[in-house]
Amino acid sequence: MKYSLVFLVVFSLAACTHQAALSSNVPIRTDSAHQLPVSANPGSSSSSRAADVRFASDDAFSRIYGADWSAPNQYRSSNGSPGPAYWQQRADYVIAVTLDTARQSVSGTVSISYTNNSPDSLNFIWLQLDQNLYRPNSTGSAVFPADSRWGFRGFEGGYEISNLTLNGKLARSRVDDTMMRIDLPSTLAPQGGKLAIAMNFAFLVPEHGSDRMGRDGTLYEIAQWYPRMAVYDDVRGWNTEPYIGQGEFYLEYGDIEYSVTAPAGYVIAGSGTLQNPAEVLTAEQRSRLERAAKTADVVRIITEQESRPKPATGTKTWRFRAENVRDVAWAGAPDFRWDATSWNGVLTQAYYPWPRAGKGWENGAENTQWSIRTYSELFYPYPYPQATSVAGPVGGMEYPMFVMVHYADAPQGAFGTIDHEQGHEWFPMIVGSNERRYAWMD
Repeated sequence: MKYSLVFLVVFSLAACTHQAALSSNVPIRTDSAHQLPVSANPGSSSSSRAADVRFASDDAFSRIYGADWSAPNQYRSSNGSPGPAYWQQRADYVIAVTLDTARQSVSGTVSISYTNNSPDSLNFIWLQLDQNLYRPNSTGSAVFPADSRWGFRGFEGGYEISNLTLNGKLARSRVDDTMMRIDLPSTLAPQGGKLAIAMNFAFLVPEHGSDRMGRDGTLYEIAQWYPRMAVYDDVRGWNTEPYIGQGEFYLEYGDIEYSVTAPAGYVIAGSGTLQNPAEVLTAEQRSRLERAAKTADVVRIITEQESRPKPATGTKTWRFRAENVRDVAWAGAPDFRWDATSWNGVLTQAYYPWPRAGKGWENGAENTQWSIRTYSELFYPYPYPQATSVAGPVGGMEYPMFVMVHYADAPQGAFGTIDHEQGHEWFPMIVGSNERRYAWMD
């Protein structure tokens, strides 16, 4: 996401000044509130020790040093690279949902195959329930004004979770704001222990989803949409910071198969590769898509004329698969134009509702291609089979192989934002940084 340069400069200078004042070698506590035991005797030793303790929250940059950094060990070397015994958890998902445009809701099932590659036995697990941001009295609602960018403007939603199972047996959970803890009936073994988690879920789609998802008339941009595993790592164990609208994501990697059942007249764009084009596209559209995958020229997969909504009954199910990713997102509309081209075997695409997206989006596929090519040459070869840019109400947001960008009437289009968001495919999508705890990394 883009932030004000002035704000960053002022914030950095203020933080650096404050940091210098905290250079004394005293114990660091990572408590979120300044609450220490108070002795009945003001002159007791506990009272004097309390005065010498500094808190992580005293310093804006305290979380990038000190308590979070361990000495070199078998998991991480002194330069930060993985050590000989480095490990990482794995979470694979199978998700099936239905988009109900009458109720403006998404509902379905998620099955998670969780692998404990750590050296630790686990007695409980944590999942992220980001849609609970929109519950009344959520932490995010207390932090950000309702009419702010990260606020949700009076909308009330949140998850409805049912039929939770562990290894096929009913289980119970405890929900705290946007986090859910599940105590395990038996210990999950280290170094390869597996757990099957499944549940039903449903939520109402907010119109303004904290500028990370939302809807605009018949257009839906869907993200943070399924219960996701929290990260368990060698630095902090379970990472359980709540989602408050700002401060993005830290997630485990795995393969994600998902299907979206939508009204028959809708076109669905999403992370990953479309698995059933023969069931949802015409023969001509499939032919154009095959051609786009082999040329540097832009091919109109769904033309301006074809994008005009037509009466349709029933539903269609769109199936996608994304490999070695930490998340997936999707969008759907009945009036998408769809352009595509390619570079070095990567399909680069633009979906935009026409004509409200604006003339600038007619260059969206070419803009996406430029960004993927340029960052591949500058940083590291893009490792995924496709990159998609979607026009909609979200100002700019990134997910694996999929970004959401604002409408653009101007001739230069939305190139600046498309380029910025596609750049996030390297940071954090490939690097996997913890943007929930270290929001400045975004």
